[in-house]
Amino acid sequence: MATDKLRLEFIAALLETVEDFNDAMDDYMSFTDELVGKLLTTAEVDPDFARGYFLTGCLRLFGGLSSANLAVTRELPTAQAHKLGVTLRE
Repeated sequence: MATDKLRLEFIAALLETVEDFNDAMDDYMSFTDELVGKLLTTAEVDPDFARGYFLTGCLRLFGGLSSANLAVTRELPTAQAHKLGVTLRE
């Protein structure tokens, strides 16, 4: 179990995932850097980080991509495949 800088728990296998997630959220709030790529890279390295795939897919949808977009059709089902290991809040 990992804890982000807001002290909210999430599932991650690697300690680096916490730092990468916190950095991505800082980037999101300040409109800097490339958030989607950072979250996706972190999710690909940490097999337990379902939140990375979920947020990446959602951010693509929020950005105006269709739910039929190839990236979205890969990321959201991948998040779903990991849902058994997530916390209730996730």
